[in-house]
This record gives sequence, structure tokens and C-alpha cells, in this order.
Amino acid sequence: MVDGFRLRKTDVSPAAQLRLYVDEWLDTGVDTKEGEDPSARDLTKAPNACAAVRRFASKEPLRLEPASNGLRLRFPSVQRGPFLVPPEPLIDMADRLFSLFLLCDWRARLAKCRRVGCGRYFELKQWNRLYKKGTLCGKCARARSLESAVRATSKVREAAGRELYRLASRRFGKRLLKTKDWHRARQFKTTIVDFLNAQIEGADSLKTVYPHGITGKWLSRSKNRNGIEKAARGEAHAES
Repeated sequence: MVDGFRLRKTDVSPAAQLRLYVDEWLDTGVDTKEGEDPSARDLTKAPNACAAVRRFASKEPLRLEPASNGLRLRFPSVQRGPFLVPPEPLIDMADRLFSLFLLCDWRARLAKCRRVGCGRYFELKQWNRLYKKGTLCGKCARARSLESAVRATSKVREAAGRELYRLASRRFGKRLLKTKDWHRARQFKTTIVDFLNAQIEGADSLKTVYPHGITGKWLSRSKNRNGIEKAARGEAHAES
């Protein structure tokens, strides 16, 4: 145990161990109800990551030395330079890399894509904001936008279809309910199609979905036929 946290026994690579620390730390900014807020990340709430930093600090004191461009970080125990280190346990290497990462400005720009099946790390453009559906890399953000557009288009088409059902039922409802196999009566179908096309021509919301109007095939589809009959029964019930 180190400061109340149980050390993680590992035989994985330093990269895999480092990802464990990074992911645990990134996850502290995630709220299952609110979304993801990178500015809310809290190292003290990530026990494995916090223990890694404390182990590193206890084993590897740091020293600041003047340099031409400011200050340089040096490890007194390392003889071949600040970043050329002798062989060390894998977990120690991961501890070192994670601790140094938290000392640089990159910690505020790192994010992980939350899209299922992706999980890549990327540079976050806006750090101090809430991501309601989690952070997404550029590729996955574009994919989600396309999916949203498809869903929106589908909803618009469904709404337009329901409006045609309503219009047809209001105009021909009684006849529809009294006529068995009305959809097989050619002349009646033509009358309904002509009426609906006139309504489409006069409504931009319908014309956007049906720019060329509808045909008898549209009326013959069971989905549309059943939709019209259901709307007609609903109106008949409301009138009674």
C-alpha cells in the first residue's frame, strides 16, 4: 500500500500501464448525467494515477537547472541526461512518463475519443467547456454529425408522411372506411393521389420531402395505406 492506495501488480508494457493512468485521470472529468468536462479532471480522484505520481516523487527527486531557454528539469540519479534513463522496472517507467506528462501544458489539451470502437487520443481544441456526449476525435465527430443529419432527415420524412395520412383521411376518410380494398380501385386511387399532390405543391414542408409528388405506388405500399386507414379511423372515432 502507498498512502492508502493499493499498488497495481503488472506485467504489461509501460505504454499499457501509462494508458491505464491516463484513462483513469481522464475519466474523473466524466459525469454520466452531465457529460464530460475536461476542466473538472481531478488527479486525487484517480487512485492508481495518483499512486503512480507519489511513487515517482518518492523515488526520483527533481532538480531545476538554468538553461538558455529558461529552466531544465534534471534527475540527480540519472547520469546520462534527464531523459536517457538506465533500465528500470516497467511500472517505474510508466510512473515517470505519467508524472512528467502532468508537468507539461499538454495535460490540458489531451482527450480521448468516447465513441464506441475508437478510443484514440487527440488534441482537444476547447478545454474549458462541457461535452454533453463526451469528447470525440475529428473523424468520429464528423461521423456523428452525418448520423444526426440522417436521423433528422428520417424524422422529417416520417412527419411528412403522417401529414399526408392526415390530409387523405380528412378528405376521404368516410369513403375509405366504407370501401373494401379501396386501394385496388384505380379511379379512387388516382383521385387521392391527385389531391395529395395538390397539397404537396402548396406546402413547402411537404414539397421538400416529395419534390416530384407521389404516385400510385406510394399509395399501394402497406405502410402508407395502413397509415391512412389508421388516421381515418381516428377521425371517425373523434367525430362520433
